[in-house]
Amino acid sequence: MALRLALASAAVVLAGFGSPAAADEVPTPTLAWTLVQLVPSPGFTVTTADGRAAYTMRWQLAPILYSFGVRREVTPWRALVAEPLVRYGGSVELFVAGEYTGRGDAGDRWGVRSGARLYLPLVQHGENAALSLGASHVYAGGANGMGLELGFYVLYGVLGVQLTYSPPLPVGESVTLHLAVRYF
Repeated sequence: MALRLALASAAVVLAGFGSPAAADEVPTPTLAWTLVQLVPSPGFTVTTADGRAAYTMRWQLAPILYSFGVRREVTPWRALVAEPLVRYGGSVELFVAGEYTGRGDAGDRWGVRSGARLYLPLVQHGENAALSLGASHVYAGGANGMGLELGFYVLYGVLGVQLTYSPPLPVGESVTLHLAVRYF
């Protein structure tokens, strides 16, 4: 069901990119962009039940983004690549993130998070400061869970901090402080 919804959404977004004028305005992935996406963003997680801490790494892919903060002449839709002004000027994105946590059994260390995030500009249309609110589904250690997130970003969104609360999973309830480094 979720896969069908994602494919249908992608088809709707990509259908909007069909006109020549829109194709000129929408950035596309390049080899350099793809290679830089392989560099993870670091984090730190604490299991609240026992106070155990561990490092984390996250690789994020924003497959679909709709910006409500762009001029009318510019298409508000983005797939994979989203410029900082489009994202942090006000937008909603659907994302997928691979995660690695340095604790637990080998099979419990890897997870996948997918969800939605709302970006709101705070200072200078989000260029100097922006806020995000998000909710996600997480699959880790063979179990499903959820996450609630609050983020704050500076320097055109290149650097940010995300605080994620995840109710109990096999490794327990956790709070993650994640340094978001965006390589657009």
